[in-house]
Amino acid sequence: FLASRILFLHEFSAIRYNDGMTISSTLSPTALAAYRQSLYQRRRAEEEMLAERKARATEVAQKAANILKQRFGATKVVLFGSLAHGLWYSITSDIDLAAWGIAPENYFRAVAHLQDIAPEFSIDLVTMEECPAPLSDVIAEEGRLL
Repeated sequence: FLASRILFLHEFSAIRYNDGMTISSTLSPTALAAYRQSLYQRRRAEEEMLAERKARATEVAQKAANILKQRFGATKVVLFGSLAHGLWYSITSDIDLAAWGIAPENYFRAVAHLQDIAPEFSIDLVTMEECPAPLSDVIAEEGRLL
């Protein structure tokens, strides 16, 4: 009895969920063309927004690298992760930076300073002197010097 009751509730909720939706096979060719055009425009707008965000993130990464070098003594800064890779980049991607030469006592001040550059992005900072080997291998393979 319980299994049949659960199945009924599942089927009922699926039916109720779909009640307000139009099935594409019931659309006229004109309505279907309009739907496709709207979908294309929405996707295009999302792609443009993502490209703009990626460009802004790249600018922020370069600015962060300059600050790490000028104010915190970094000798080298590398961008890695989804922003460096490109294909993995999404609207929720952060900015991953690896730096060499930042004194341990300056690490948290550097991180705090980076977070103030562009609050719309999360910036993760890895000091290579403290970096575990598997991550340093990834940074060496995929990283981009800033």
